[in-house]
This record gives sequence, C-alpha cells and structure tokens, in this order.
Amino acid sequence: MYLHALLLVFCSAYQIVAIFFFPGLIRYRFHVSRFNKICLVTGVYGMVYLHVYRLSQPGQLCSGDFLSAEQRSDPQIADRYLIERGHFLKFYITAFWFCLAVIVATLVYIGKLMADAIL
Repeated sequence: MYLHALLLVFCSAYQIVAIFFFPGLIRYRFHVSRFNKICLVTGVYGMVYLHVYRLSQPGQLCSGDFLSAEQRSDPQIADRYLIERGHFLKFYITAFWFCLAVIVATLVYIGKLMADAIL
C-alpha cells in the first residue's frame, strides 16, 4: 500500500507540473499513464485483499465477531482480539461501498441530464 501511495503522489504531481508549468513534459504521458495503471491495479488489489482479510472466517475470528457481549466486556478476553481494528476495517469497507454507490448514482444522473439536454 505504501508503493501505491508513492506512485499516486508522483503521478499526480508530474501531471500537474506538466500541464501548468512545463508543457514539454507531456510527451512522457505514455510512461506516466503506465504508472497510473499500476496505481489502479495496486488499489484494486488492496481493496480485494482488505475484503478477503476482514470478511473471511479467520478475519472475523481475529476481530472478535464471534464473541458474546459478556466476552467483549471482559478485558482479559477482549485484549486477545483485534476488536477496534475489526470495527475500523468494517467501517472502511462500508464507507468505500457507500462512496462508490454515491459516485455511480451521481454519474448516472449527470449522464441522464446531459442526454436529455442533447435530445
């Protein structure tokens, strides 16, 4: 994930510099587009891995999803599980799908408005 963040920052900074300050750098856009594709692939891999990691049975077990309320309140038992991290990862997955749904709905709405304006 660290490589993904570094590539994303590099590609974004390069494109901003090429577009606004040094237009001659745009001739290297083929190489930068390859880095962008690598960023996309590593991002997709990270999300797939997160889903598999958190939503599989071992992930649920480590996160304490199978514990009862009594066991979660007992500090000796709860300290052996990654309860807070499990809640965070579940929230992150939910937020990801919510944001994706909002983006898709917005794009569909904008596309419909543009199609209606053209016709």
